[in-house]
Amino acid sequence: MAGFNSKTFSFLKSLVRNTRPPKTVLQGKKWFEVHQKEYEAAVKTPCNEVLRDIQKKIGDQAQGYRFPKSGFGRLYRDPRKASEEGPFKDWTGAHIAPPSDSMYEHPPGVWFQIGAAKDDVFVSGGLYMPSATQLRKIRTAFATHAFWLKRWESFLQSKKITSRFDKDHGDSLKTYPRAYGPDHPQIKWLKMTQFYLWRPYTHQQATASDFSAKIASDMVYILEFNQLIQEALDHRAEASEKVQLDSFKTRHQAFDF
Repeated sequence: MAGFNSKTFSFLKSLVRNTRPPKTVLQGKKWFEVHQKEYEAAVKTPCNEVLRDIQKKIGDQAQGYRFPKSGFGRLYRDPRKASEEGPFKDWTGAHIAPPSDSMYEHPPGVWFQIGAAKDDVFVSGGLYMPSATQLRKIRTAFATHAFWLKRWESFLQSKKITSRFDKDHGDSLKTYPRAYGPDHPQIKWLKMTQFYLWRPYTHQQATASDFSAKIASDMVYILEFNQLIQEALDHRAEASEKVQLDSFKTRHQAFDF
């Protein structure tokens, strides 16, 4: 299938050279106007083709997730930063997530980004900026729901995850949460303030014919990761614990005389 090629990243690098200071905002916008068709052919169209291909591959597993109808985000930068950093970003990305009714609290999602910098192609997902309420619910799951915690640890320590994603799964507090002591057996998890999977790619890897298939495969694992997070947010970590306990009791009652 069609997708990213060397022209995609060449254009993004040219965008940096021709629209950033000392170029003025007006000069940058004029340059982009002249190269609008080049942008559409080298960046916008390939981005949308890759996104559509990914949606075809994982649509069944991503029930409830919304793929952006307009494709990848626009390159226009926040006008408040334009004078210092130029009117255009040198990257674009797509956010795939369930809908949210809140401006301040969002469900776990998936993020896919390409950029001019050599390390600015990646796929990630999870909960990057959890609210205080979300953080409290996840910490409760870490501290009190052993079965859910076992599934969480088994997932992150499995070869399918360690072999493809970065070992960093989010920032952590330097100390410890006030609700838990420093000697808590799960303090490693309780200190976390972010929860994500992240996998970088090179520009060369992004231009390979199987790139969208690799990203789709990564996203399937991210969806599984998001499901674990959502269970904690929905109090289903506690429910899964009860199901496990009831199953244990049923199995052992058969041997009660």
